[in-house]
Amino acid sequence: MYSSSILVCYKHITYFLQNENRLYLPVQKKKICIAGYTCFGQNGEKVIVGRFNFVVSLFLALFFYISDASASRCIVIDKAKKDLVMLVDGKKRQEFKVSVGLDTYSDKRRIFDCSTPEGAYKVTYKKGSNEFNKFIGFSYPNIADAWYARHKGVISDQEYDKCLNAYRKGRLLPSDTELGNSLGIHGGGVSRYLDGTSACDWTKGCVALDDNDIEKLYSVASKGDDIVIFHSEKNIFQLLIPFAILEEKDYERCPGQADCSAIVRLRTEHGVVEIRLNEGLDFTRQIEIAVLNNGQQDRPALKIVDEDANGLVDEWDNVSIFDGSDGLREIQDKQEAQAQYDTVKKSVLNALATCNINMSQ
Repeated sequence: MYSSSILVCYKHITYFLQNENRLYLPVQKKKICIAGYTCFGQNGEKVIVGRFNFVVSLFLALFFYISDASASRCIVIDKAKKDLVMLVDGKKRQEFKVSVGLDTYSDKRRIFDCSTPEGAYKVTYKKGSNEFNKFIGFSYPNIADAWYARHKGVISDQEYDKCLNAYRKGRLLPSDTELGNSLGIHGGGVSRYLDGTSACDWTKGCVALDDNDIEKLYSVASKGDDIVIFHSEKNIFQLLIPFAILEEKDYERCPGQADCSAIVRLRTEHGVVEIRLNEGLDFTRQIEIAVLNNGQQDRPALKIVDEDANGLVDEWDNVSIFDGSDGLREIQDKQEAQAQYDTVKKSVLNALATCNINMSQ
């Protein structure tokens, strides 16, 4: 009869409280009757539920709790769209509008730059907040942030060595560098009144939600959940450099060299896409993209070399497609080549939006 209310009990089942003939299940700070001889629904109505329904309800409660606890969760934030999506086992569970840092476009590079970081992170803790209602902390900075900061001279060799040591031991990176720390997702409102004017994108680098929305996200998010933050309007190099990882052997030597190379791997509808990002201290950039059909690295279905990493097929760039036994054939028509490049970028954006990216950082 009212046993369907068990569906709200998918999370945080800790104990049952029995008072006289009423049985309650505490969920999200509310006592919700699920079964018993004489029960009361959420609106106070009296409901009679038999012993059998109680047993079934208890079993279902445990089933939903265990299922949710083992689910794969990922929080995806697109800074361009000001949108946050909670994915559970790859399916959209929640979606909210957000505000980001005062510098809405840039990736975070140092403390006090008022930019929201981009990259792959983890939920590290949850807590209440007097100022922001609820706070969900995440693992900024990650090793990609530290590597790029050393590459650009933001942190020293010694600071980078400490970051690398912590990363290899599976620990959070040090919080006392120029990169800053203590960032998270919190309440406080998508918009705030500043100097008498309603303003969005008001934070110093965190992601802000309306208080009602952070309550909902807080109830589902757990420590260890993945977080992906990106800006969908950037070119492909800027889009992906926050997600780049180095081969383990390169972590120590690359930041001190003039040229560095890093890799991003994504699962897309076209197969695995492997993207190598090359950058020198003189700001020269290059992108090499291989779409691996069935994961065969020696026989990519499509290969793109963008010599200046601008996302456009210029005369010195190369787009080649696998042509049966003849191997790779260069696409001569620039419009066709650009169409192939644009298709890859769309698949990359979709992979980020669905959390199909290497999450080893």
